[in-house]
Amino acid sequence: MEVAGGLMIMGGLLGVLCMAVWLSLPILLISLRNRLAESRVILEELSQRIAALEKRLHCLPPPSPSSVSSEQTVPKSDQEG
Repeated sequence: MEVAGGLMIMGGLLGVLCMAVWLSLPILLISLRNRLAESRVILEELSQRIAALEKRLHCLPPPSPSSVSSEQTVPKSDQEG
């Protein structure tokens, strides 16, 4: 009798645990889906911004060697330290 009672209690506790998991899964999945949707929107916006920056960079003329002056270079004392 004691074994049957213990098995019934364990079965009941296992059932309660399974029901708790089963009932919380939809809530967790919905919140995960919403987070993924928000992340996708943010990534699409970032991709568009990066594409716009790339277009701006491609429109710039390449720097010529004569445009670099000695004032723009870093002094040797700063490079060593």
